[in-house]
Amino acid sequence: MLALENGALPTEYRLALDFTQKQCQRFAGRAEIRLHAVRECTQFALHGSGLDVSMATLDLGLGGGGGGAQQLAVESDGGAGVLVFRLPEGPGAPVFAEGAAAWLTVVYTGVVHSDGTYGVFSGGPDCLATHAQPRWARTIYPCIDEPSVKCSYTLQLLVPPKHTAVSVSPGASSSPGEWLFERTKLLPTSLFAFSFGAYEKIMTTAVLQDDVKCPITVYGPRGAAVARAAFALDTMQKFLPQLEQFFQCKYPNKKCDLLLVPALEDKVMENSSMITAEASVVLLSSTQLASPEVQFQMQQLLVHEMVHQWVGCHVTFNSWDHLWFDEAFATWVANDVVSESQYWLGEHYTGVELRGTMLQEYTAAGSVASLSRSRAGDDRLHTSQLFEPFCYQKGINILRMLQRVLVDGGHWGLFQESMKQWFKDCHKGSVAPMDLWKISSDCLKTQNLPNFIYSWTHSQGFPLVTVTDTAGTIHIEQHVYPPLKHKNSEDVPYHVPLFGPAGQIAGQVLMTDRSLDVNRDQFAWLNDTAQGYYMVSYEDPAFYNTFVSMLQSGGMSDEQMAHIVRDIRQLATDGVAKQVHFDGIVTVLQSNKELPLTLPLALDTLLLAPLTDNVQELALKLTQGAPPAQTRAQLLVLCRNDKGTAAKCQELYANLFGGSRNHRTPLRELSGVLAVVVANMKTPNPWKKLAALATTTGATAVLPHIELPPGIAQTEAVHAVENATLASMGYVQHPDLVRKLLNYCSEHIDSRGIHVPLQTMARQSPAGSGAQSLWDWFNGNYAMWIKRHAGWSPETPQLLSILDTVIAARATANGDLPNAPDHWPAQWTARLIAV
Repeated sequence: MLALENGALPTEYRLALDFTQKQCQRFAGRAEIRLHAVRECTQFALHGSGLDVSMATLDLGLGGGGGGAQQLAVESDGGAGVLVFRLPEGPGAPVFAEGAAAWLTVVYTGVVHSDGTYGVFSGGPDCLATHAQPRWARTIYPCIDEPSVKCSYTLQLLVPPKHTAVSVSPGASSSPGEWLFERTKLLPTSLFAFSFGAYEKIMTTAVLQDDVKCPITVYGPRGAAVARAAFALDTMQKFLPQLEQFFQCKYPNKKCDLLLVPALEDKVMENSSMITAEASVVLLSSTQLASPEVQFQMQQLLVHEMVHQWVGCHVTFNSWDHLWFDEAFATWVANDVVSESQYWLGEHYTGVELRGTMLQEYTAAGSVASLSRSRAGDDRLHTSQLFEPFCYQKGINILRMLQRVLVDGGHWGLFQESMKQWFKDCHKGSVAPMDLWKISSDCLKTQNLPNFIYSWTHSQGFPLVTVTDTAGTIHIEQHVYPPLKHKNSEDVPYHVPLFGPAGQIAGQVLMTDRSLDVNRDQFAWLNDTAQGYYMVSYEDPAFYNTFVSMLQSGGMSDEQMAHIVRDIRQLATDGVAKQVHFDGIVTVLQSNKELPLTLPLALDTLLLAPLTDNVQELALKLTQGAPPAQTRAQLLVLCRNDKGTAAKCQELYANLFGGSRNHRTPLRELSGVLAVVVANMKTPNPWKKLAALATTTGATAVLPHIELPPGIAQTEAVHAVENATLASMGYVQHPDLVRKLLNYCSEHIDSRGIHVPLQTMARQSPAGSGAQSLWDWFNGNYAMWIKRHAGWSPETPQLLSILDTVIAARATANGDLPNAPDHWPAQWTARLIAV
């Protein structure tokens, strides 16, 4: 039910709830609801699920057109979770006049849930709590259970005499078991909550702006070791004033509580001024809290929920479509405040979170805007059903990118000032995120801000920015990426931030057109700290010579070079890297500069390239020094055509099967040793011996001849040997061995990781012959696999994984895809078309 389709809207709730009933599975409720008629009506509806209504009246004495309390007929549509209230009918019957106000009184009973943590739920014999998000308030009281409707609340609770009650506004016990709570500010139903139980508490005070002293309290069930929440309490005390400073706005509540319950499906919930959390999330041991990583995670979690007190609880959003933004905004602010902006520069963000989100673009079914809309159906009863993790993570990336744009452009202070206007203008009603961006846009006197947000939330994929050098002019051009997933998409230019080591590029903050030309002396490199949600392709050898000079002079760091190489590696993985990229990496590695972050990424990238003489020469040079342990396997593979390397690896390989234990192969080098051996096999005869290493029995047998890392379990070591063997098989060169590999994969098609050697084989074969062999092999065998394996069908995940490998190999080798064979199942043809 959409609120705007109803004839009457609530503006205030006065709730009296009695939990002292002998029947502990239900509670008694009386709801007085002030309604405003948006049009003349004789009936109206409210959400109500599991509520047994015994009486309902409507007092039209507030100018409603009829006067006095009218008994209402009530019908329940249990399936839809709706209560329909009807005024008396007949001549002279009263009506609820448009623009009038009236008090609806409903007497009812409701359910205390014991099968989940939603609505009113039992947390054990000494704890009862509520969780209303997204659509469970309707099980607690009649309401319009929509985020677009905000009301104030007054609450009276009757609870067991020795229990303590807590809600979203300050309260006190007027007599044993009776608790009265102050009228709240305007809230949507999802953010109103209460709890009671045999609680213990620890308290402190945060000193806020204007010397306001805000009480901070952690409540938890007696015996739950609430004292272990001291770190959480200190975190809230420390960061509440810092958030006031970030938002340039006073804390909008009178208190800040953290309520710990035994279990909570969403783990944590940002009810207004009363954050609820599962106790196990907060009550960590001193050993756990000794870890800086755990401390940061705890602080980030709590500050995230505290951010919601401004954005999410004070400024609220009018649709579940915007849940991704609500959560992304809170995480962005929390990471920034807790780390003092250093979080964004770390490898976990740039190399894992941001890069991981970009990789999800390959399989994402739409843009942030379209995916979030598809999640927000009326049938979604749990937050997890509304929440799209990809949209959330991309939202964080967009907000961080925007922050860097504002900082580089000198507008960050103005943006913080504009947030003050958010809280002034938007707290009485619910809004859409774009309403906030328009307010900030007016403060900054630019339309770039809402246009920037629209560009990144309504476009799928991300930009690939190519950079070329022509006679001293740098040409920068953008196109949508990834190329296969989005090749039929409209290639609309994004608002690309021109991040450079000195801030702006040629005095410009954003590139909003397809291309841009700048003078050579105005350009160093793009996306210097990997804060932009895009990749950069440098397509002239001169750039890599410049990078070497900057590395030598200290003008570029190893970490910054690693960002550049990471983009090239992705292009190589996708089969669209050019020789200039691989040659550029060789140029950088030949500089003799120690690059511990760049080196393993660079070698990984070269493994995806055709093996050229200069690459092998570089690898041989690097092996003569003391290369880092994690790069030795990569270097061996790059030296696989070198006779000396081949002889050494053959010796180590032979030693696995009964040689001296004084010459053991390090486990982390095993994949390289095996790859060199496989690449130099001239006949199919040794294949059986190699394949045995991919079995548990064979891998276990060679462990005595492998140098294992300290503390590794035998089962883990066995799996590592099996995986190394599978990874090496794809380096086969001889045609008979290619057939051996394909036969082996066919026989073990249901084995985990069987696609790995297929990918390597397709990539290493000359002129795309491996990809064609793979395509023919798949089409000649898939029907047999389905028939041979019970329960297999065209939708079996393992088979789809192999199919995706085959399609990707063919597309990478040929730059395009053939038509689907006529005998393919329809869903496979659709999968090919989707690519």
